[in-house]
Amino acid sequence: MGTLFWDDGEPRLHLHVGVGRGNETLVGCARGGATVYLIQEVTIFEITGIEAQRLEDPETGLKLLRLLGKSRSAAP
Repeated sequence: MGTLFWDDGEPRLHLHVGVGRGNETLVGCARGGATVYLIQEVTIFEITGIEAQRLEDPETGLKLLRLLGKSRSAAP
C-alpha cells in the first residue's frame, strides 16, 4: 500500500510493505537505503476524480497526503 505522487515536479513513491513467512511478519515503510532481497511485485491503481496533494504538516514536518475533494477536471 502506498502512493505514487508528483512532488516538486518529480514523481515520488511512498510504499508500505507487509511480508511474512510461517508465524513471522514484518510491516512498515520501505525507506531510502532499504535492501530488497527478493523481487517486489507492485500493482498500481489510479484513483481519478479527486484532487490530492502532499502537504507538509507543521507539527511533524512530514509531507502528509491530503484528499481535497473532487478534481476540477473530473467529469460530472
